[in-house]
Amino acid sequence: MPSGDYLWRVNDHAKSIRDIRRHSRLDAEAYDEFSKMMTPMCRFVKPMLSMVPPDPTTLNPKDLKQLHFLLQRFRELSSDERYTLVQLMTMSSADFLDQWFETDVLKATMSASGIIGTFLGIRSPGTAYVLLHHYMGEIDGAFRSWGFSRGGTGAISNAIAGAAREAGVEIRTKAPVGKILTKNGRACGVALQSGEELSANVVSSSVDPHLTFEKFLEPSELPADFLEGVRRYKFRGSSGKVNLALDALPNFKSLPGPGAHLRGAISISPSMEYMERAYDDAKYGRYSRRPYIDMVIPSVTDPSVAPPGKHVLSCFVQYAPYKLAEGTWDDQKKLLATTSSTPSPSMHPTSKTSLSAARSSPRSTSSANLASRRAIFSGRAFPRTTLLPSSRRRLGLLPHTHPQPIYVRLCHAPRRRHHGRQRPHRQPGHP
Repeated sequence: MPSGDYLWRVNDHAKSIRDIRRHSRLDAEAYDEFSKMMTPMCRFVKPMLSMVPPDPTTLNPKDLKQLHFLLQRFRELSSDERYTLVQLMTMSSADFLDQWFETDVLKATMSASGIIGTFLGIRSPGTAYVLLHHYMGEIDGAFRSWGFSRGGTGAISNAIAGAAREAGVEIRTKAPVGKILTKNGRACGVALQSGEELSANVVSSSVDPHLTFEKFLEPSELPADFLEGVRRYKFRGSSGKVNLALDALPNFKSLPGPGAHLRGAISISPSMEYMERAYDDAKYGRYSRRPYIDMVIPSVTDPSVAPPGKHVLSCFVQYAPYKLAEGTWDDQKKLLATTSSTPSPSMHPTSKTSLSAARSSPRSTSSANLASRRAIFSGRAFPRTTLLPSSRRRLGLLPHTHPQPIYVRLCHAPRRRHHGRQRPHRQPGHP
């Protein structure tokens, strides 16, 4: 924080409330109520993530059964839960959190969950859902839980590969795919860039829809309306990654020395204005000069990822637009690393902390991971399409128009709650 203070939220809910109480007694009370409200929201939405959205315009029994399932679950919510769910689907994370809390730094760090991986600001409609989306992260059924993979993220890929080989799967590396083969309208294999062809009954693609259907398939092999829908599918990366090799742990003025605070995520998000101004740079094609940074030191919990006595500091940096208004990422990525590794006013690094920096520019990450425009989600992670009656008197998208989001801003309903805060006193004669 600019004042030299800090806000510490941990997995221990009681400890988090105690630290929030240092900043605001009312927010400490609201935080408990907020957590209780978000749990049923997660339980309602999470099963929908694995569902194929039912078509409300059809009489297909399968779709009707799914619609009935969703409506029945919605009816089981209390009136307050329904009201909150609609807000989460339509509002910005900043506006949603403004209704619950008063402490700026608390709202800023919580609103960050609404923009991670999106090209949106904390005041952009739809980011309240992204906040909920990240709230659904769980370990062993506990929501809002995250963890490190021992041996680094690559260890997960190795574990999957090991299980596959044990089951008899053959894995070929350094064999890039050139195209997907089709016969009679069905995928029947792949052709490698070397010219070798492999036949298969099922072809599974782990790359995004743009690459799958536009790069690896010919346009003539797909229905025109489907291909047009794929082309309209939104991808817009917004983040960068900077990894720092350290010869000592960083030292914070507000919490000096080593401690449990270095085992979790360290967020540079001091205020709501700071977060929105970071987005202002990105809107005009510039990387954020004062970015939102989410840092972790995985070597504290897993020493195997760094040499003995050394550490790795991994920085998730937002915003870093895929397309820059001026220059290229080959020129700018060093500046991005410098901006990300410059200590904040409340951070005092130990001497010779940084040994080296590995920078991941948006374009290089896109090439390495086969992700369109380096988007970490497979498309935009917020509610987008609204159903409207068309001229054909059926539900659906308006014909001959490009589907665009229609945002609904909820008014301050008379029954709106103040979540523990005192209602404002109005002077006689004031509305």
